[in-house]
Amino acid sequence: MTKRYTIANAPFDDTATSDFFILTSDDVKFLVHRLVFSLTSPRLHNLIEGVKFLEMPESSLIWDNFLRLCYPVAEPALTLDDAEQLLSIACAYEATCVISRMRNVLIRPEYLEKEPHRVYALALFSGMDDLAAVAARHTLRHPATLPTFPEARRLRGDALVSLLQYRELCAGAAKEVVKIKDETIPAWIVAETRQQCFFLYCDKGWACWTTQRKLWWKGAAFGVRYISKYWLTYMESVEAALGERPDGSVARTQTFIDKAIETAADCKRCRKLASRDLDSFSRILEEEINKAITTVQLDVKLEA
Repeated sequence: MTKRYTIANAPFDDTATSDFFILTSDDVKFLVHRLVFSLTSPRLHNLIEGVKFLEMPESSLIWDNFLRLCYPVAEPALTLDDAEQLLSIACAYEATCVISRMRNVLIRPEYLEKEPHRVYALALFSGMDDLAAVAARHTLRHPATLPTFPEARRLRGDALVSLLQYRELCAGAAKEVVKIKDETIPAWIVAETRQQCFFLYCDKGWACWTTQRKLWWKGAAFGVRYISKYWLTYMESVEAALGERPDGSVARTQTFIDKAIETAADCKRCRKLASRDLDSFSRILEEEINKAITTVQLDVKLEA
């Protein structure tokens, strides 16, 4: 008994001009053109020489999406869940046009923000090293523990190790921005910052004056500056958090700001200015942390 197949939807139902067909695992026949296959990939060109059809192990849904990325038609509505199977076929057949068009899916902001580990794995697997670096940067906003995700099987072990090493280096670079070393204020803090409350010598309240700390600072006229305790409390909170989440957004964490403001409450002058000045400073600090992180390069050495 002859096996019956369902003809695929347009444009893969063209009996007039098609000269080849694909049979999928769910018994769907795609009528296609050898010329398109030949232009898509030299490997596909060689595969179809001398045969009338190819029987493929994937479903019709996968091949419908794949072929629409090969043909000059509207791109299908794809999600990150579609990406692995499509990229697997594209990489197997070296279909660079499909890989290139799939980049538009992987780079969507919602995937980079919410599922950067999946994007990282798929980008490396398909040779998009620059996109893998972008995805690695977005993983820093997530917990240090690697999540479970299906695309992880596409990665070599050294790719995951490299991601963890990258995170450690970023954490180190970020913490250097906020660290008070050798009783010295970080060098990037310039003299313009002196107008903020916590960089001014405070004689408005005994509680504030007794908790100020003398630190070396190149921006000060005499090389030293008396710094309010609440600023130091804030910087210590940020530094500790950067070890777990090395991203500039940590500087804007409201609980850290609130905790510091509570420390400033005993001083009449500081409690009026702390909220405004910490909000301003946290934005500056966020930018400096992100700037430091951009100096760290993702280093993934994979076998050819």
